[in-house]
Amino acid sequence: MPLTLRPSSFALAWIIGLATAALSGILFIMRHGLRWGNLSHELGHGSGVTCWRRLGHAATVLASLHLARQGRRVLVLEKARAGRDKPCGGGLTVRSWRDLEVPIDDLVVGRVGTADLRCGPGRSVRVPLGAKEVLMVRRRDLDRRIGESAEQAGAELHHCEPAVAIEPGDGAVEVRTGRGRYRAAAVLLATGAEAPLRSALGFTPPAGTMAVALELEGPARRAPSAVGAFVFDYAVPGGYAWAFPKVGHEGWWNAGIVTGHTGLGPELRSRLARFLDEVGLGFATLTPERATGRRIPFWGGRRTLHRGRVALLGDAAGLADPFFGEGIAEALASGRLGARAAGEVVDGRRTDLAGYTAAVDAHMRTHLWRMRQAARLVYTAPSTTLRILSTSAAARRLVTRAATERLR
Repeated sequence: MPLTLRPSSFALAWIIGLATAALSGILFIMRHGLRWGNLSHELGHGSGVTCWRRLGHAATVLASLHLARQGRRVLVLEKARAGRDKPCGGGLTVRSWRDLEVPIDDLVVGRVGTADLRCGPGRSVRVPLGAKEVLMVRRRDLDRRIGESAEQAGAELHHCEPAVAIEPGDGAVEVRTGRGRYRAAAVLLATGAEAPLRSALGFTPPAGTMAVALELEGPARRAPSAVGAFVFDYAVPGGYAWAFPKVGHEGWWNAGIVTGHTGLGPELRSRLARFLDEVGLGFATLTPERATGRRIPFWGGRRTLHRGRVALLGDAAGLADPFFGEGIAEALASGRLGARAAGEVVDGRRTDLAGYTAAVDAHMRTHLWRMRQAARLVYTAPSTTLRILSTSAAARRLVTRAATERLR
């Protein structure tokens, strides 16, 4: 018969079970909520901005899936219930879906094979992606699918149990939640870029630039004529505005604006409204005043991503692409690399997660460096860049390559 434990005895039962097993194969993958205390002020709109976390759930559950399939004992701790909508374009580039470990064909609500690049209402350039199209999904569906696969492989997910403290020790890590204390051989942390747990462990700031973004997603009453294309408008200083179609999903669109120039915060809503008018996109019930705000940790160079047996995944590691702003491909890759490094610790081949920092550097640095150089070029001279793209097939092929190349 199933065993039911009271919250007060739950942690004790785990501690008893872990006392002899912690060093032989238990990995705790942690999630904790991101605090947005000052974001609305930085956006320049007082306390009226609705702000959410950009979750790293995909990174944590993918790591747990890999470890569970290796026969490891895995526990994932989540602050809230997994499978939630997030402010996210929901586009999976070929970097994300090519090697994805779970089937997602039934989750795809649209396929987009063309990028429409602009700089204001004038000239635009269409760049084909060929067979390496972008798959549009709802992030809550993707996260739920990976989480269910991890549970089927043997991982255990605890919803609504956030970590409140992490205390590294000799040969193990102790984790405290509202339900008690756990011991683990290693901890993979996907808290987002600005969570207290991250800073309490002594990690340096995660990003070269903390970009500011506003997003809208919902059914459209009026849509651009080029339904089968992404729209990127680089008239925004230090960033761009975008519109992503989710074709086949009740006419849904995702649109927003992002900039690394945080001083533009007070202008973002008016700039977003102007962009929507220019591309001919109108939402059925949403307006720029109701846009969701978030901050994106653009990659800014190599950083140490581990402290002993604790390592950072996804946005907590500051791995977002500094040109396109993509984070999901990097989060998934960090989950795979984190699982590999944690397995080495559990097996006794390593005493810490230094192998993870080295693996992320080897696997992602070249691509992210290229994206940072592209951002510097395009954001500095967007009109000139667009003119070159409109006349040079070689330049358009270069954009296609940047949008579809592997991380490594």
